[in-house]
Amino acid sequence: MKQNEATWERITRVVIGVALIGFGFASLGGIGGAVLGAIGLVLLATGVVGTCPIYAALKFSTKPTT
Repeated sequence: MKQNEATWERITRVVIGVALIGFGFASLGGIGGAVLGAIGLVLLATGVVGTCPIYAALKFSTKPTT
């Protein structure tokens, strides 16, 4: 898939994803922690890959064209 996330957004997604995973499993635990961990995992994965499937479906991109 073609990348559709700007660098600043990728960094933000990775940082927030790691924070949600850590907070969800370390502080909350249980179902709530698992849900936050799953959301964090999705943010982490899309940030690392640089592609958001929702953006692709909407034909939206934050990545500047060069």
